[in-house]
Amino acid sequence: MARIYWISLLLMLLWSCDEDMEKLKPVAERKAEAIEDLKDELTDPANGWKISYQPAPTAGTFFILMDFDEDGNVTLQSDLSANEGEFYEQTIGYRIDADQGLELILENYGVFHYLFELNSASFGAEFEFRFIEENDGELIFASKSDVFDETILTLQPATPNDAALLSQEEVENFDQFAGMSPRLFGVQPVQQLYFGSIDYSLFWSIDLTARTLTVDFGGTGSDAESVLASSDYQEINQTRGYTFLNGQLVLSSPVSIKGGTLSSIALKGFEADGGELLCSLAEDRPPRYQVEAAGLGAGVLDLTLFSNSGLDFTPQAQGLYSVNIPFIFDKELNSLAEEGSIKEQLPEAVAFIMTYGLEHDSIPANAMGFLVEDEEENGFFFLRSFEVTNQVANKLEFNLTDEYYYETDPTPEQEQAMESITNEIFEGGQLYAFLLPIRGLTAFDLYNPCNGYELVVVK
Repeated sequence: MARIYWISLLLMLLWSCDEDMEKLKPVAERKAEAIEDLKDELTDPANGWKISYQPAPTAGTFFILMDFDEDGNVTLQSDLSANEGEFYEQTIGYRIDADQGLELILENYGVFHYLFELNSASFGAEFEFRFIEENDGELIFASKSDVFDETILTLQPATPNDAALLSQEEVENFDQFAGMSPRLFGVQPVQQLYFGSIDYSLFWSIDLTARTLTVDFGGTGSDAESVLASSDYQEINQTRGYTFLNGQLVLSSPVSIKGGTLSSIALKGFEADGGELLCSLAEDRPPRYQVEAAGLGAGVLDLTLFSNSGLDFTPQAQGLYSVNIPFIFDKELNSLAEEGSIKEQLPEAVAFIMTYGLEHDSIPANAMGFLVEDEEENGFFFLRSFEVTNQVANKLEFNLTDEYYYETDPTPEQEQAMESITNEIFEGGQLYAFLLPIRGLTAFDLYNPCNGYELVVVK
């Protein structure tokens, strides 16, 4: 009897399994249903979605609106000003795959693809995302290819007013701060934020692409010289991400300063040429923003060239600064050795040479010039002396003299070229030094604010 019972139970279980297998839909059908369900969720909100997209933990944030339709198109709105505003609003294709879980793939070139390509595709942005879950009306995705530091993309239902939060005009205004700053090898513009009510300044370098800023230093005073000499001068060296939102620059986390904390600044009024001249000989004034900050009052945001990054550009008693001749550029970043005055007037120059505080029996202590080769490739210094009139932080002020040092007799044409070329490069007698991020070398970008010329020197 017991044997009959167990046989019957086994037959019932087998019948139940067969019935469940008959109810289970084919894989292709289940995938199609999952794709359709996610598409329904993506297209459901009447005003689309909003996201605050941070491509990597070290980056700032981009505010983006996304509106999906049933035909496989998504309209994107952003404040990214690159490509002459191409990414302000565009409609591209999208698709949903289900081969390895649900994936949202943005198919055509758009804002996400542009961010993906930054820094030789190492910036950390994505345009393919894995669907994780729906949570309280939000759709959660994760970057598909990130192995570490996975980027989370949170889609929140947008409102009719969210388009007004985009700060396209403010981003374009900020781009103008890069126009009178060094541009070689990733040197970032430097800004000074000054609050008159507390007589306090912050100096930061700002990465307009990655949307990060590094607060260099701060202190009492309205200019760099007074700040550096103030009793409360402080080296801060803190990096923050930022985003533009509703006409404000919003920091990822507050910065403590005299009189309180700085979390954001409201960008009130922009003047394309409202700042102070960076050089008395300069033709154009830099931009200026009138700003306000909670608890700190009204202030101004100006372009400056003072930065902690060049503090190691100092006199060298036992060495010099030099670079191969192609690394001297005019304001259009044309090499003077390839299509400028050095090529035309002193083509035999093979390197730039600068002594600064050199202790030597015959070579001048402070001089600028070139290593010149003769027809037999013998090298000789051709130098012009200068007098240092002031050095503050990374700023060097000087006067070129009429004293020259030649290790071999120059031709009259070479003498004339030495005077003409050094006058051209160092017009105005000002240089600002910025440390360059070149591995294995201590190299500086020397920027002349009087004419926009730049040259690289290696310590």
